[in-house]
Amino acid sequence: MKELIDNIQKSIYDPKYYQSVLAEPMRGSFKYFVSLALLLTVFLTIISSISLVVNANDLAHNFPPQFFAYFPDELQVTVTNGVASANVPEPYLLTIPDKWKSAITNGDNVQNIAVIDTITPFSMDQFIAYKSAFWLGRDQIAYRGDNGAVKIQQFGKGMNFVINEAIMRDFEQKIAPYYRFIGPIIVILVFVVLSIGLAFNIVYLLFGALLIMGLGYVMNRRLSFTEAYRVGLHALTLPLLIDVLIAMSSLSFMRIPFIPTLIMLVVVYVNFKDASPSVTKTESVSMPAPQP
Repeated sequence: MKELIDNIQKSIYDPKYYQSVLAEPMRGSFKYFVSLALLLTVFLTIISSISLVVNANDLAHNFPPQFFAYFPDELQVTVTNGVASANVPEPYLLTIPDKWKSAITNGDNVQNIAVIDTITPFSMDQFIAYKSAFWLGRDQIAYRGDNGAVKIQQFGKGMNFVINEAIMRDFEQKIAPYYRFIGPIIVILVFVVLSIGLAFNIVYLLFGALLIMGLGYVMNRRLSFTEAYRVGLHALTLPLLIDVLIAMSSLSFMRIPFIPTLIMLVVVYVNFKDASPSVTKTESVSMPAPQP
């Protein structure tokens, strides 16, 4: 770990270190970048997972009792051969409890979670008038999708099921033992997503190495593609650290495209500006004197 921290500091600024990078094989730079990416991934996973795991566990243990306290005891919906029916007078509205409104409405003109109306043919005007997130109709369910767009899912002719409180309680009791896996699953998913995001930089450097080669050409420092790629694996250190700091703060809006690339090129320039320029060696060939 001490060696990694030392290399992180040198990758931000240490011209002599960058000269040594050019002399080392590619695997050394890859090992450094993978170690850096793993360190950042573990750190971000811990920071990101804490609130997610706490909220998910709270939801898993507190939402079911609240839901069953809200769900009408007498309500039963039956779908037989793709045709829905209910044992309550229609239209039957399930209003949104006050404590759920902020999470469900999202600023939309929605006052009900669902309306059950298997008699009235579907129409947009009627759906809007119901001010509901869902409309269970005779052979379809309509719901509000992204950006308020209304989507309709038809029931298949062979679809058969029954929904009531007893059935849902039985289902909840069956899955309750698995709630303890919510935390580990979230941690694993966060780790995988972050790992993929950081690993993308390895692909990105196929382009970034070309920019480093171009910068080297301007600085009269000729770099091959593999040399530029090795340099890039180290020069990405500062952009990644800045990105992590932004992700941890409330300044995510400050992420501007291509700024990490610009920072990477600045790191390369600062660490190579005083290096000796590349010298192209040429050999002089003496031509034999013509024979008389």
